[in-house]
Amino acid sequence: AFRYWASVVRMDRQAEGTLPPHTFAILLVYFLQQQTKPVLPCIHEYLDPSNEDVYISPVEGLAGWRTQNKMSPAELWIELFAFLSIGFKSVELVVSIKKSGMLTNEEKQWKTKRLAVEDPFSCKRNLCRSIQA
Repeated sequence: AFRYWASVVRMDRQAEGTLPPHTFAILLVYFLQQQTKPVLPCIHEYLDPSNEDVYISPVEGLAGWRTQNKMSPAELWIELFAFLSIGFKSVELVVSIKKSGMLTNEEKQWKTKRLAVEDPFSCKRNLCRSIQA
């Protein structure tokens, strides 16, 4: 639904200076991870840091994970827009689905004052670098 909304309001047209289409999926996952009672876990926190070169699914670690969030999809939908419009300090913070806590532009050494979304496949890449005012 979020991706469809982005299409309707024409916010997913990277060639026209807006966000790349897959950024909306990352924003949604980030929002669901950042809830006081997360809806989704941050899988990267369950990975073994000594095996950086090889991805080994953290099935055992995630098997016991359950959300404590009792919000309905409608409540989460409203909270998503409130979070992105009011609650998220885009001037200071970076959207990163690899970390459950907050990540700052300063920590990433990014100089942007706009929305910054870390590419989960290339951590040095800001998916919002093509946004035009």
